[in-house]
Amino acid sequence: MHYIKKISVLFILLPLLAFTGMHKFYVSTTEVNYDEKSQAVQVISRVFADDLEKTIDARYGIKSGLVTSREHPEADAYLEKYYALKLNIRVNGEKTKFNYLGKEFKDDMVVSYLEIPGTPLPSSIEIENKLLYETYPEQQNIVHIRSGDTRKSFLLRKDDDRCMLKFKRK
Repeated sequence: MHYIKKISVLFILLPLLAFTGMHKFYVSTTEVNYDEKSQAVQVISRVFADDLEKTIDARYGIKSGLVTSREHPEADAYLEKYYALKLNIRVNGEKTKFNYLGKEFKDDMVVSYLEIPGTPLPSSIEIENKLLYETYPEQQNIVHIRSGDTRKSFLLRKDDDRCMLKFKRK
């Protein structure tokens, strides 16, 4: 009887164990917020450090060593260049250029800070997010856009990498 219980438990656990480690989940989160007080679009991007490092290293032929003691001295310049290529933001239909403010490492993620200063109150914000698709075609990029009380979240994929939020103003 005891032998049958062990076999039963094995048959229950075996299918569950077979799926662990089979497929890694690739995801980033980007928050886009319009701050009326400072008249700036503020962007916070969170990407898993190992995925971002692999992509930056392959694209630019470097060993970035992101957020390690061996970090490449120009790692921030490479990140800024990469974000400028892969994260496009349009405010009121106009392509914008952001300032790369820097990054920090939190919970296995690189958290990057970007800002578009001197932005009048937007009627729309459009995001094209192509982060990591060249390395991970199955990458999913979650985008949260907020201005005032209006907030919407989007799930972007390689074949659907744009989103837009239009704001109703009084």
